[in-house]
Amino acid sequence: MKDLGERLSAKERARALINGDGGAIMRGQHPESRSRSKMRQLLKDPDWVDDVMEDIAAGVRMTEIARMNGVKFSIFHTALKNAVRERLEAARAAFAEEQIHKNLELADDMQAGRVEPAAGKAAAGIRQWYAERASNDDWGQKSTTNVNVKGAIGLHMEALKQFTDEPLVGEFEEVEDAEDSSPAVTDSRRHPLL
Repeated sequence: MKDLGERLSAKERARALINGDGGAIMRGQHPESRSRSKMRQLLKDPDWVDDVMEDIAAGVRMTEIARMNGVKFSIFHTALKNAVRERLEAARAAFAEEQIHKNLELADDMQAGRVEPAAGKAAAGIRQWYAERASNDDWGQKSTTNVNVKGAIGLHMEALKQFTDEPLVGEFEEVEDAEDSSPAVTDSRRHPLL
């Protein structure tokens, strides 16, 4: 029979094969716990955060940055969003703006005949798609909803809309509430108008 040490090392070897880290698993520590611990340590280094934001603004994929740092992508992404959300959004917006400028250059190249229109359209669509998601306020499609109700309800809604759009003019006088001793009015749990 194997002793306890041999059983644990076999178990660790099996874990290493499953997780693909070549045996670097610490006994009793879950891989996600290691990723979280590593992210906490990395986020404490302001130079590392600056470098990551520069990489994102330059277009390096976040999955690649997470892999280079030995951290699961989901943990990497969530930690960045929670710790430096505004900087992450600014880095993504900077890259989105760069994509839009590349689209403008691509349009010039298409017009000059240096790029085939089908290929240019596909590339521009991909860049536009990314820009919309990275900075929706600046580059996303604006959508509006126009509701058209017909019949008597539509007339009532139109009258209400006109009424709410008009400013109130005139003199107003504050009126004191009339004293009423009925229990329905004095009950503080009910709305005064009910």
